[in-house]
Amino acid sequence: MTLLYLAVPGDFVVLHLLTSLFALERIAETLGSDNDAEMVYDLYWAGLRIIVAAEGKTPAAQKVRELDTLYSGRVDDRFEYAAAEFEVIARRAWLEDEEHNPKLVFVLRSWWEADGWSAYRHAAGQFTSTPDLPPSFDEPPTE
Repeated sequence: MTLLYLAVPGDFVVLHLLTSLFALERIAETLGSDNDAEMVYDLYWAGLRIIVAAEGKTPAAQKVRELDTLYSGRVDDRFEYAAAEFEVIARRAWLEDEEHNPKLVFVLRSWWEADGWSAYRHAAGQFTSTPDLPPSFDEPPTE
């Protein structure tokens, strides 16, 4: 998911897919069996494929391959300078008008703290902006 977000940085839909994966991980931790957790993940990935295809969010294969190569080392990036950079990214996120940017930083920082992959830190600074919504969003529901 992080590579997909880096391939389409700031994409509002992909940001939601990324943060929903984090929520799904929290839910999976509470399930009674590994089989149940695996089923939930399978459903997530199936839904993600449908959303990515329907929204036309599929980046060029070459771009994803190059990002995969760039970040393939998965070297532990949890150094003092990286932590300081994450702190700046987090502070910048709170200054943004778009409410999802701090959530993005929280999710990616949580994953970075767990395994130190530099891609999490790099993606965290790729903020999104609030998309232009159609006028129907200002209308009350009809139901």
